[in-house]
Amino acid sequence: MIESVSIANVSAPIKQTNQFISSSSIKKQKEYKAKPYVDSFVKHAKQSTPVLLLLTGAWTAIDKTSKNIPIKKSLLNNLTGFFAPVLIASSALLACIENKKNSEK
Repeated sequence: MIESVSIANVSAPIKQTNQFISSSSIKKQKEYKAKPYVDSFVKHAKQSTPVLLLLTGAWTAIDKTSKNIPIKKSLLNNLTGFFAPVLIASSALLACIENKKNSEK
């Protein structure tokens, strides 16, 4: 025999299941999408740090001789005005390019 099924009995578990699946899967998807970008960003930042520190030191020496300012002030200006922004921007750009190339393959 066919048993009668009410709408209330069927719809409640479906809503609970959808809410449970959607909240957990969204968190996993967000974590999964960000992880390759973060890993790539850290890798490129580690690779470019020595060269950027060398350039920052050179600019500090040039500023010290040409502008006759204290070395601490020159170094601070070059670290905040050159090193940090270039390191962040270049690492982010290279991370995006690397992950776009990997997703196309």
